[in-house]
Amino acid sequence: MPWKVSVLSWTKWTLKIARSSPRFWSASQGLPILSSANGFEPFRTNWESKREVLPTGAPAHSATSGWLSGWGAIAVDETLNLHIRLTGEGGWPPFEFEEVEGRVVGDHECEILSPPSFAKRLAVGDIVRVAHHGAPETLWIVSLVEPSGHSTVRVIFFRSAGQESEHDLRRELGCLGARIYESNFQGLISVDIPPSADYEVIRAVLEEGESRKNWEFDEGKISEVHGS
Repeated sequence: MPWKVSVLSWTKWTLKIARSSPRFWSASQGLPILSSANGFEPFRTNWESKREVLPTGAPAHSATSGWLSGWGAIAVDETLNLHIRLTGEGGWPPFEFEEVEGRVVGDHECEILSPPSFAKRLAVGDIVRVAHHGAPETLWIVSLVEPSGHSTVRVIFFRSAGQESEHDLRRELGCLGARIYESNFQGLISVDIPPSADYEVIRAVLEEGESRKNWEFDEGKISEVHGS
């Protein structure tokens, strides 16, 4: 569901993250003007599953031992930062990319180890195709190879609701089999929901808290296992 978060709250979080975090990057020094008139749906039009969105180059590689990049050998099981290009509307999100953690599983293929904070259609455990691009050379996700069955949900907590409701949700999500990942935005978490978890129960909990204005949540990716 699209978020209806206050522009003021998101602007404060954006200022903080744009100045301090290497996980997100913006081409401009200032912030775009955000208003409810331009849609303000931060997760609506982010990463799309396209076969080729960046030049791949022609690095040497080995399907069994990883591949060679511009800065040396990359081995299977090596953990790397994977970049996701973000596109949006109305100046949101105010970053050109975000990073997730990934593990090399084969020739230019990686397993996602952490859920994205902004990009859609990606989840923990997904196998993705990556390509080298940029200077210094970085790894970019260019396509989805195999979905994992995991789902990704993001939650923004409202300060006016107090910390007790946030602590209660964190505890309940853990009891229901979900795993919480902190973001660099104060009050924003990403939630990994494995295939074994009952998403109907989790969603009911999220909807109840949202109706009480304790938080708002966004479904970044809901897998087929969870009823997408």
